[in-house]
Amino acid sequence: MISLEDQHALQDLHNRYVHATDRGDYTLLRSLYTEDAIENHGDYTGPVDGFIKWLPQAAAYFESTTHMVSNLLIRVNGGAVESEGRGTAYLRLKGEPSFNMIVINRLFDSYKKIDGLWLFHRRALSVDWVQQFSPGDADLDLTSSIPSGTNGPDDPVYHNIPALVASLRKGLPPIK
Repeated sequence: MISLEDQHALQDLHNRYVHATDRGDYTLLRSLYTEDAIENHGDYTGPVDGFIKWLPQAAAYFESTTHMVSNLLIRVNGGAVESEGRGTAYLRLKGEPSFNMIVINRLFDSYKKIDGLWLFHRRALSVDWVQQFSPGDADLDLTSSIPSGTNGPDDPVYHNIPALVASLRKGLPPIK
């Protein structure tokens, strides 16, 4: 069995992953993988450094993204720690007209603990279903006075809770 502390650390690793992905913080994202990690992400399969270079090109198609990971099943298999998680990605694609997409997926991960930190070693995903729909034309706008999330350092997280962001990025270079 894996300790509750290690289970929490693995859940935190996934939370950091979705934060880094949704904010376009590729330096933070890279820090979550082992040096020799492999990512199998559909259009990209290979070493994690190639994935980090590929991801901004893929992200350029999106106006905004929100990823969630839930139902993380963690098991020790011999000396390896593996998990299956459920993922939900809410995506707004650029274009005229723009459209929204919900992607339900599963994440298959193996990890290594290095210097006391859990890191992704092998990652793969599968897509269970996708739904596309228009953003809609509601007469009632509940969000115009609320700041929008952005991919990058202008996102509201950076000025609303800077101490949290600093803790996530501890030891990493400043965001450009």
